[in-house]
Amino acid sequence: MYKMAARAVQIDTHGNNPALAATALANGAVMLVQAVNAAPALAPGDRTAALMLAEAYSSTNAMGSFLNRDDPALQAAIDDVNAKDAKMKALCGAG
Repeated sequence: MYKMAARAVQIDTHGNNPALAATALANGAVMLVQAVNAAPALAPGDRTAALMLAEAYSSTNAMGSFLNRDDPALQAAIDDVNAKDAKMKALCGAG
């Protein structure tokens, strides 16, 4: 599920349509939470990493609604998403 959510976020947040970016971030967050909830045997560290990425997707999405793309606060949130995504990518072997 992570790979699908991350790919959608990657594609839609690098385009020119803010609505698609917002939708991808919201859907990605929901997909991660649903995957965590559906896998009670998930290792605690993996669960935490997935939920932290979902939260980062959600908060960055909200910030994108009222901040300009060049705003330092939004850029910091994007950097946070990228760091949490890198951790998930390493955990999931998504290359």
